[in-house]
Amino acid sequence: MNKGDIISTRIIDMTAEGAGLGRVDGMAVFVDGCIPGDKVQAEVTKAKKNFAQAKCVAVLEESEDRIQSACPYSERCGGCQLQEMDYSAQLKLKHKQVKDKLERLGGLENPVVNDTVGQWYEDEDGKVYEPFKYRNKGEYPVWNDLVGFYERKSHKIVPVDECLLQSEAADVCARAVKTFNKGDIKQLIVKTAFGTGEVMVILEGKSIENAPYLEDLIYAMDEQLEEIEYSLESVYALNDGKYRIIAGKKTIIDEVEFADRTLQFEISAPSFYQVNTEQMKKLYGIAADYAGLTGEETILDIYCGIGTIGLSMADKAKFIVGIEVVKDACLDANRNSVINGILNSRYVCGKAEEVIAKVTAEGYEPKPNSAEGELLKALQSGNCVAVLDPPRAGCDEIVLKAVADANIPKIVYISCDPGTLARDIKILGELGYEFKEATPVDMFPWTGHVETVCLLSKKNS
Repeated sequence: MNKGDIISTRIIDMTAEGAGLGRVDGMAVFVDGCIPGDKVQAEVTKAKKNFAQAKCVAVLEESEDRIQSACPYSERCGGCQLQEMDYSAQLKLKHKQVKDKLERLGGLENPVVNDTVGQWYEDEDGKVYEPFKYRNKGEYPVWNDLVGFYERKSHKIVPVDECLLQSEAADVCARAVKTFNKGDIKQLIVKTAFGTGEVMVILEGKSIENAPYLEDLIYAMDEQLEEIEYSLESVYALNDGKYRIIAGKKTIIDEVEFADRTLQFEISAPSFYQVNTEQMKKLYGIAADYAGLTGEETILDIYCGIGTIGLSMADKAKFIVGIEVVKDACLDANRNSVINGILNSRYVCGKAEEVIAKVTAEGYEPKPNSAEGELLKALQSGNCVAVLDPPRAGCDEIVLKAVADANIPKIVYISCDPGTLARDIKILGELGYEFKEATPVDMFPWTGHVETVCLLSKKNS
């Protein structure tokens, strides 16, 4: 197979990046612009020894799961990969991807993987709607009056007036930046608190604060957001990784209704917050079920961020100990405990492996009422559940080893990448943990990404 060859193949699978997988004479061919079930004619763009890449020239036979995209930008924009795929089929595809990765990379034989938990809306008449406008964080590359998203496999910006995944608030702010920007703004980030209507805007660039139109831009965003019942509460400038407040408050607050209570979360500019608030509630509910809390357990919340996972379980647990390396996020977690009147939680800023090593060191004496003290008591009693929610790159192996060395009997692992999840599941198996089951949760409808919650237990514990 050579570059420029025209081939035909049936698409049998799809990557997280949105390329269809076909085979020609046994060789894997990754084809852009198609979905599983399509039979396509494609032009080879790159040929390697064991695989090839190609672009779709024509769809010869359409998949039964192919639909008309609702997005006018989907053919070019790289933000979504599955706009032309039926939503029910997306859920089945993501289930397959999780199970395949656990078997192939995790070394598990026929692992228990539950159906993917989808996101559906139902009106008063029982009509079901598919999920759109669900993202509470939008990130837009900007070049002068071009505001949108990167083209697939390119740094060209596809200008977008309205994104079907982003909040209405984000759309409004993007259009305002398009009108006012004179080249100073290189990226726009919009955080939307759906529960309160509060909005944070982050403008990235070298000379944002000196831009002569900055005040007019902020006023325009504020007025236009008010028209759709949102409130601009915070505006930041971002340059070289440093955030500087320009206007308003340092944080915004979101309000989330869980099954048994409502919690408020304070969100700062650099801190992580799950991008799909509605699905976050389902995700955390599954995590709590896997934790099997009776009121006697301490949750060790590793990579805790602003504390959302642990705080959602605080009423069912004896104690929450969160560990987070990002200082601002750790401060947010502490404030979120106070805001919600949660007294059984403590947070430590640091690396998880170092905190665990310190607590389990022979002769260690923690301070009274400290996070370390509560963790030590839980480890000594065996009433500890570790919740791991790492970034896409997965856990550092040293963190997994620290959890295993501490003899923590149960792990709830939350992952946004099936590949790194499977890798870490395999490592945990070698460290003495048994995989029990997994549940994929569709946090990112219309894209190739999926979140997964897994339960593992220490063997012979």
